[in-house]
Amino acid sequence: MLKSLADILEHTRIRQLLTLSFVITTVFCILPPDTPLGHWWSAQSVYIVLGTFILFLIFLIANKTRLMFVSLGCCAAICFYQIEVFQELGPKTMNEFRQIHVASDSILQHQR
Repeated sequence: MLKSLADILEHTRIRQLLTLSFVITTVFCILPPDTPLGHWWSAQSVYIVLGTFILFLIFLIANKTRLMFVSLGCCAAICFYQIEVFQELGPKTMNEFRQIHVASDSILQHQR
């Protein structure tokens, strides 16, 4: 299976398409359009980072260095951006209230 993946990734157009999709995904996480879908996509950035990191590991095993560095770079860019956003918002707005879901009820606890 790894050999067939390596053969598929040998094609220049497939590598270019993957690189372009990584870059577009990263840009939409960092600069989402002002639509509900854009805000939802930006909110899912943690899962996108995990996905790009898993793809980084797959490309590492398949010895595809260009795709490996592109996926790791996109992962790092999203992480750095999220860290800056969370530091800018500060703990007052992010952690002031923590919501706990118990069955169908939600309880708000004041975080001190």
